[in-house]
Amino acid sequence: MYSTRIIQVNEIDVDKLEQIFKENQNTIEQNCEDPYKGIKNAFLNPYNGKLTAEITKDSTGEVVGYTNGRVREKAYHCTNVLVSHNKAFILSAESFHTVLKSLGIECIKGHVIKHTPMFTFLTQSMGRKDLFSAEPLFHNIKEHDGLVVKLTLL
Repeated sequence: MYSTRIIQVNEIDVDKLEQIFKENQNTIEQNCEDPYKGIKNAFLNPYNGKLTAEITKDSTGEVVGYTNGRVREKAYHCTNVLVSHNKAFILSAESFHTVLKSLGIECIKGHVIKHTPMFTFLTQSMGRKDLFSAEPLFHNIKEHDGLVVKLTLL
């Protein structure tokens, strides 16, 4: 199993962040347009309302991923997900749900590029229809073919 915990920006292991990026670089590059430098800056720059989560593998305690975004009006606006392998994010869905609910968060909103693995994953309720209800919110995004997916926490 996998666990999720909320951390501060200064708790991110920069070497581990780079290792995770390299381990899943092909998938990550399909899901976003930012090179590693942009992703690194997004994770390491603190700002008001920022929420950063760390995903660990329970059996080893190894950090296998990070996600971050901003909390506004009971919604977690997820901007970045970086995992060493997709399985880690899928299997951490329940612990992530629990952590967000404990913070009073009612939904996740994620901006994704259409027709990418992350788009499919989010529109399918992160594979956990018992925890999330997905709803694509169509917005005109000028830079690329993207939209926002809203995941209501059940």
